[in-house]
Amino acid sequence: MGNKSKRDIRAVNRAEMQRKALELRKAGATHDQIAAQLKVANRSVSWKLVKSAIAEITRELAEEVLALELSRLDAMLLGLWTKAKS
Repeated sequence: MGNKSKRDIRAVNRAEMQRKALELRKAGATHDQIAAQLKVANRSVSWKLVKSAIAEITRELAEEVLALELSRLDAMLLGLWTKAKS
């Protein structure tokens, strides 16, 4: 298995840990409880998992908004392009 495959597996595992940590936090678990449930070193690791899961959600939403705005600008440019060329 190559380095890229190992990195991919680690990324998937980390994403799954983030998802589980966020779900536990949403259910009211403390960071100590999350750390114990996920078998991570301590509540600091739990906190980082939850924080990174929230950041990922925010990034995905921002990318969706950006895609929408770019689509709108493309449509507007298409409508104005002929006039702009002349």
